[in-house]
Amino acid sequence: MSDMSYTTKENTKFMIVQGGEKKFMKKILSVALSTAMAFSMFASVAFADTATTPEAQFSALAAKGILNGFPDGQAHLEKDLTRAEFAKIIAKLFDLSEITTTLSYKDKNYNANHWARGYIEAVTKAGLMNGRTATTFDPSGKVTVQEVATVLARALKLGTPTVINNTASAWAKTYVQAVIDKGLIASSTNFQGNANRALVVSAAYAVDVMRSAPVVTSAEATSPTSVVVTFADKTTATVTPATALVEGVETTVAFKNNGFDYSVKVTLASAKVLSFTPVNATQVEVKFNRSVDETAAKTLANYKIGTTSPTSVSLSGNTATLTFALAADVEVTNAVAVVEPITLADNADKKTAKFTTVLTYEDTVKPVISSVSAKTNTTAATKLTVTVSEPIQSATAKVDGTYYSVVFGGTNTGTITGLNLSSTANHTLELVNLTDKSGNVTVTTSQAFSVTVDTVAPTATLSAYSDRAILVTFSKDMDEATVATALATSSAVKDELLAPVPYTYSKIDNKKYLLTVNTALFASKTSRTLSVVIAGSVKDDLGNAYVAGSQAVTLSKDTVKPVATGFKVVKNSDGKVTDVVITFSEALKANATPAKPVIVNMNGVIVTGSLLGGFTADPIVAGDKQVTYSVVTAAAQTGSFAFSFPSSLVTDMSEAANTSDVFNYTVDFGGGSTTFSLTSAAASANVITVNFGTAVKGGAVANSATDVANYTLAGKPLPAGTTIYLDGDQKIATITLPSGTIAATDPTSVLTVANVAATNGATLNTYTGTVAVVDNMKPVLTTAALTSDNKLVLGFDEKLTVGTAVYQDFVVKINGNEVTGLSVATIGDGSGSDSGKVVLNLGGLVKYNGTVTYIDLNNDGSLNGSDIKVADGDITATFTYSSSAYISGVTVTTAATTAGKDAQNNTIKTGVTVTAK
Repeated sequence: MSDMSYTTKENTKFMIVQGGEKKFMKKILSVALSTAMAFSMFASVAFADTATTPEAQFSALAAKGILNGFPDGQAHLEKDLTRAEFAKIIAKLFDLSEITTTLSYKDKNYNANHWARGYIEAVTKAGLMNGRTATTFDPSGKVTVQEVATVLARALKLGTPTVINNTASAWAKTYVQAVIDKGLIASSTNFQGNANRALVVSAAYAVDVMRSAPVVTSAEATSPTSVVVTFADKTTATVTPATALVEGVETTVAFKNNGFDYSVKVTLASAKVLSFTPVNATQVEVKFNRSVDETAAKTLANYKIGTTSPTSVSLSGNTATLTFALAADVEVTNAVAVVEPITLADNADKKTAKFTTVLTYEDTVKPVISSVSAKTNTTAATKLTVTVSEPIQSATAKVDGTYYSVVFGGTNTGTITGLNLSSTANHTLELVNLTDKSGNVTVTTSQAFSVTVDTVAPTATLSAYSDRAILVTFSKDMDEATVATALATSSAVKDELLAPVPYTYSKIDNKKYLLTVNTALFASKTSRTLSVVIAGSVKDDLGNAYVAGSQAVTLSKDTVKPVATGFKVVKNSDGKVTDVVITFSEALKANATPAKPVIVNMNGVIVTGSLLGGFTADPIVAGDKQVTYSVVTAAAQTGSFAFSFPSSLVTDMSEAANTSDVFNYTVDFGGGSTTFSLTSAAASANVITVNFGTAVKGGAVANSATDVANYTLAGKPLPAGTTIYLDGDQKIATITLPSGTIAATDPTSVLTVANVAATNGATLNTYTGTVAVVDNMKPVLTTAALTSDNKLVLGFDEKLTVGTAVYQDFVVKINGNEVTGLSVATIGDGSGSDSGKVVLNLGGLVKYNGTVTYIDLNNDGSLNGSDIKVADGDITATFTYSSSAYISGVTVTTAATTAGKDAQNNTIKTGVTVTAK
C-alpha cells in the first residue's frame, strides 16, 4: 500500500519483479503473525479460484496495480490504514480517474502537491468518501472499519438491508449490515475500531472478485429439474429451475452463482445418445444428453459392439464409460455398435432413443504419464501413485534410477511401494516399455515430482443416516483399521446421559462409516440426541491423528408408512413376461417370504395361481426399495389384471417398523387395453392441479383419480385431510392439501400418480414429476431463555419475519403471576445467532421504590397487587431473573391471537407454553 514516501518508480519496480524475482516477492509478502489474526475477522467469500490468505490476496491485487508495497520491500499488512491510503485503494478498485483540477479541503497537510490528492478528489467527487468536516479530510487519520464498510456499500450500491447492525455507530448501521449480508465482513468484527491493512486487503480482494463475474458460454438442460451451466473460466454450475422444464419448450432460467445474477435460455431435448466414442483399446465413452437411471445405465446388456457387451460400466454425470475385456472388442472395422433405450433418472416412463452406429477404430496412441503423486506426514514417502492416459498391460518402473515393480492391474492407475522418498528433494519416475491394451509401447517416459507433506489432522462430521443410523464422514481417506478399532470395538456412541448405546459398525468407503444403533431409541420420545466419541488413535491413510473429541447428532423417529409408488412389467428379449416389480417410497426391511397378491381378471375371476403359472415373491434384501414377483412360466401375456396387495406387505427399516397399508394396482400386460400419460401437473398455494388429458374414473371405484392412495408427494402419502375432486369433464383433478401439513417450502417436491384408469379402460403410465408446495405450518414456540442482562429470548421451530411479532403475542408469567406491563418498548427482534427470534426486555420491570427492590408486573411504578418483592434495599444494578432465588418460575404462553409470522405469512401457533425457569 502506498504512502507519501513510496514513488511511482518503486511501484513500477514492484510490478516488474512480480513475475520474476521470487526472492524480492517473498520479502514483499512477509507478514507478522497479527496478520492472520486480523484476517480471521472476515467471512469467507465463496468464489472459484480465489486467494484465501492476506498474502495471496495482496499479491493478486498488486498484480492489477490496485495495491503496492512499502519502500522497505514489505507489505506491512499488520499496520493501521490512513484515510489517504484508503482513498487510493477505492479509486483504484473502482476505476476512478485521478482529479488534479480541484482542492476540496483545507487541511494544513493537504495541498496541491499531496501524493494522494488525485485519489482523494476522485472519491469525493464520486460521493464515496466525505471529509471529517466540510473543510477537512484528515488524510493522515486512521480509517475505521465502519468507514470502510460505508464506502464499500456506497460504491457497490448494496441498498438498505431489512435489519441493521447495532454494533456500529448510528450513521453506519445500515452500511455495515449491507456488507455483512454480502459476505464481505463478518458480523463479529469490531466496526468502530481501526481498519488494519490485512482487513482492507481482504475486503478489497472480495470486492474485486465480485466485480469480475465469469461469462456464461453454454447451458444444457440435463433433466426437467437440472441445467448445467459452463462459464468462460471453465467452471460449471448445476442449476435447478424454478419450475420443471418441458421437452421442446424454450425456457428462461434465472439463477445466482457466486453472488452474481444470471439468466439463460434452455430447451429440454428428447432423450438420446449424443456420442459413442472409443477412448482407448478397451474403453468407450457414451454421452447422453439427459440424466439416466444408474441401474439401467450400468446394465451390461444395454451396450454391444458387434455381439460383445462390456465387462463393466461406470457412470459419471451423463457419461457412461464402458470397459471391454479385450482390445479386439473395441478395435473393430465396420462393426455395429448399439445402445439400447436407457431409462431416464427423472422419469421411469421415458427412455433414450435406441442408438446405433457403424464403428471402425484402431488405437494407435501411445500411453503417457498423466500425473505422479507421493504423500507423507513425516520426512519421507514410502509409496507413490502414477496415473497414465489409458489402461495398461505392462510396464517397468524406475524411481530415481532404481528399478521397482509397478502394479496397474489392467487399469490406468499404478502403485509403487517400498520407497524412501525424501520430502525435501526432487524425484523422477521413469516408466519403461509402457504398454497399453492395444500393444502400443512407449519405450520410455518420465516425470519429475516432489513429495507432498500432509500433516493436517482429519476432521469428521456427523449426520442422521436414518432414525437408527449415524453417518460419520471424515475429511480425508482414512486408515480403516484405526477407525474400526476406535468405532467398531469400543463404546463410541453415547446417549444424553453419556451411557453407552449398542450399535454395529460398517464401512461405506474410505471416508464414510456407518454406526447403526441396535437398541430402541424412541420408546417415549420422538427424537434423541446422541454423541459419538472419536479417539485420537484414529488416523488418516498417512498417519495423521484425529483430534480426540465428541460430537452430537439428533435422530428423529420415523413414523411414515412405506407406500407403493409404481410398478413395471419386465419382459425378456422374446417379449415374454418374466416379472412384475412393485417400487416403494423408502428402503425396506429384509423379508425372505413377502406375501403374494390376489390377482383378479377383468371378469372378476380370481387367477392368482393360474396367471403365467403363478407368481413367486423374491426375498427382499435389507435396503431394497422394491418387491419383485417372478412368474413361474415366462410367456407372452395380454390384458389387464387387478393385483390386490395385503396390509403389512413390506416393513421399513425404522425402529417403529412401519408397515404398508392395503393397496391395489391394475397391471396392464399389453394388448388387452391401452395406456395413456397425463398431460401436466402443477401447484399453486398448495392446490395441485393434475390434467390427465382424458376422462378418468372418479369416486369410490377401483383405479379412481379421487383416491388419495394413488398419489404420493415427496415420497410420502398425501397428508390426512387432503381432498381431491374432478371437473365436469373428469379430465382434471384438483388436489387441495390441508393447512398445517407442509413443513417447508419446496419448489420441486416430487409428485407420483399411479393406478388411475381412464373411463375407456386405458391405464395411466406411472407419472413422476415435480410441483411447488409452500410451508403452511405455523411457527411453534420451542424455547425461552433468560439472559444475564434480564432479557427473555424466545425461539421458534423456524425463523420469524423481522418486525412482525408484537408484545400481545405472548403471555409471560413470573412466579405464576402474569406480566401485564409489557409494551412496544419491551419487544424486539433477535440478531446474529438469535436472528429470527423474539427478545422481551424484562429489565425495565425491576424497580426500587426507596425501600425495596421489586418486579413491577403491571409496570405502573409502584409496589402493589401481584408485584414481586425481591430484596430489601436497592439491587437493581445486580439483579438477574435467572439467578435470583426469589424467582421460582418464568413461563411464556402464546396468546389466543398472534401477529408474528414466518416468511410464508403463517402466524405463530397459539396456546403453546414453554418454561424459561
